[in-house]
Amino acid sequence: MRTTEELLIVVRDNLKTSNLHTGLCGFVDQLHSNQIITMNEMSLLDHFISDNRPGVLSKHYSFQHSLSGYYWTSGSKEPRIKWIDDILSGLRG
Repeated sequence: MRTTEELLIVVRDNLKTSNLHTGLCGFVDQLHSNQIITMNEMSLLDHFISDNRPGVLSKHYSFQHSLSGYYWTSGSKEPRIKWIDDILSGLRG
């Protein structure tokens, strides 16, 4: 199984070249459906996203969408890519 860092890069790179009609978790599910990631990798990513989701005081948090289940506007790629890049920067230390 790939590392979290490797998987986030896969998500980010695919997100850049794909149409986004869902949120990040739905997109991860699509990657699994398209056999880009395994079931175990999908589960790891789902847990990672949930555990590291933007908080109320985070610069990534969108209060406007907080009640909808989305952390950012549904279908908007840019804030999701920025969040992944910020996480990757933190992982690389």
